[in-house]
Amino acid sequence: MDLKKGLSAFEGSLALLSVIIGGGIVGIPYAMYSSGVLFGIILTLISPILAWTSGYLFMTCKLMAPIKIETLYELGYYTMGKSSIYFISFIAIVCNDGFCMIYFIVFGSTASSMAKELFWHDKDNIFTTD
Repeated sequence: MDLKKGLSAFEGSLALLSVIIGGGIVGIPYAMYSSGVLFGIILTLISPILAWTSGYLFMTCKLMAPIKIETLYELGYYTMGKSSIYFISFIAIVCNDGFCMIYFIVFGSTASSMAKELFWHDKDNIFTTD
């Protein structure tokens, strides 16, 4: 793969699919454990509905705009002005940082319990303390 060229559509699709599957493998069991079975199932059912609705709203607004709009930033700029670009960027940064923190929390908890089980069965130390 030529790094200057970027990803092809197929490579980008595979990368996106791996992120979604990886996040699901890590996130769904932890969400069920943290929220309980009933509320976890409800959240699991509501999440794709909200994702579909937001995609539908974006595509509808994109098609209704009199100019060619390709990104959410362009749509925000066209409808609400320059400050919307900063607002959308801020929301994206907060969401991405939150996802990173969740991954670190889940990985840290899992890694510490694995280290305790594999190496230090009854001892707490820097590697096994939650």
